[in-house]
Amino acid sequence: MERSVEIIRKEAFSKQVIFKDIEAARHHLSECLMKLNQKSRIHEEKQHLSPAFPRFELAQYQLASVDKYSCISLQGNHYSVPEYLVGKKVSIKIYHEELMIYANHTFVCTHKKEDGKGKYILKLEHYLDTFLKKPGAMRNSQVLQSYPLLHNIFQQYFISKPKEFIELIRNNPHATMEQLINLLQNVVSTCLPHLPQTYHDVMEVKTRSQVNQINQLYNLKGGKNCVH
Repeated sequence: MERSVEIIRKEAFSKQVIFKDIEAARHHLSECLMKLNQKSRIHEEKQHLSPAFPRFELAQYQLASVDKYSCISLQGNHYSVPEYLVGKKVSIKIYHEELMIYANHTFVCTHKKEDGKGKYILKLEHYLDTFLKKPGAMRNSQVLQSYPLLHNIFQQYFISKPKEFIELIRNNPHATMEQLINLLQNVVSTCLPHLPQTYHDVMEVKTRSQVNQINQLYNLKGGKNCVH
């Protein structure tokens, strides 16, 4: 019991100590713990344990007011919440890497905690009701620009029919970014056959567009070589 950290550290990080990023290290640790726990007899031990204590959370607690832009201000940055909370107060649990936001003791949303100052961390689903009432506002909205892939598809294929774009996203609140892009593709594929087929194809199209812009800028400055 007293040497559990030492044992886990030895098993997980004695042979591999370099990782691509923190998420890769966490994944590696999780796999090692699963392997170590294969021989666990915890189910037998649970029958003889006392009732568990409530979950202990290491987080700061703070109240915040929701401004007219449906955002809360925290440590110099702004995080969006659903529009129905404008003008109200919400509770925030501030963890090391994320925020959990509650209203009337009910969970509302979560955000990844951002470092720095003056950033706006916006979620598109928090503004869909307003966009349905004012679909023209979608064209130059800051929140859509924070999703480059969706913004690119909207500008190319939905600029004249924003309501269709908004309703599709609203009707699929739990879809991932890749799923949303594929859904958009399915909607317009019959009349726009050149729409990229997958998430990865959209990435390729956007990359090519950026490279072309760099080449044009380079040519204006008198350069001879192009970026490939």
